[in-house]
Amino acid sequence: MRIPSRFLRTAFGALALIALALPSGDAFAKKEKKSGGADTVEITFEETGIASFDEVFNKASDLNQRLVTSQTELKGLNDAIATALGLTEGTPVNDALSQLKTDAAGMLSVSMDGMTPKVEVTNPDAPDNVKAGIDAVNAAAAAIPNIIEALKAIPDDGMAIVEAAKALPAQVTTEIQSAGLTGPDALKLPGKVKNNVKNVGMIPTTATAVLGEATNTLEAIKGLAG
Repeated sequence: MRIPSRFLRTAFGALALIALALPSGDAFAKKEKKSGGADTVEITFEETGIASFDEVFNKASDLNQRLVTSQTELKGLNDAIATALGLTEGTPVNDALSQLKTDAAGMLSVSMDGMTPKVEVTNPDAPDNVKAGIDAVNAAAAAIPNIIEALKAIPDDGMAIVEAAKALPAQVTTEIQSAGLTGPDALKLPGKVKNNVKNVGMIPTTATAVLGEATNTLEAIKGLAG
């Protein structure tokens, strides 16, 4: 007996609604609090098996890798400042710079080379940890402007990807039918797509947060002599 197409559409629609309410596992973004600065957000994407969907999510994954690279570089610079001063790795960079400012009171000068601050020790008898800290600070100050430029580009580059991702949930039922998916594969697809789309939207937001952290670090370096 041939089942009317309207009943198939209704069944697939109900299937999609049920699956959207179910967790899909590894696609959920994980948020881990780090003591060294802004939250580190692990953004992951789960393969859907639908070529047109995965094309969008692969572009998002590439964009996210740019974010991870910038975030990792910034954290490494911040940790280098802390450890040079004898502080624990993961110490918030503002705390480390505040410690440096206290330890080197009256011993520092700051000049600007374009957007890049350069810190110098004005007292040759400054403690070794202060001198080491200044070296780490200057390394960070030289690198952070490039990190800032990289982070600024991510939200703009991601706009088209975010918009493309937003359109995908409405296409799930059609893709289930076209691909002939049944059983667990059909049940899991809406949840995978929903979580992947959510994670795409997290990339510009996270980039903006890390950009703020990088900018604040550079401003704090400029204020060391104040």
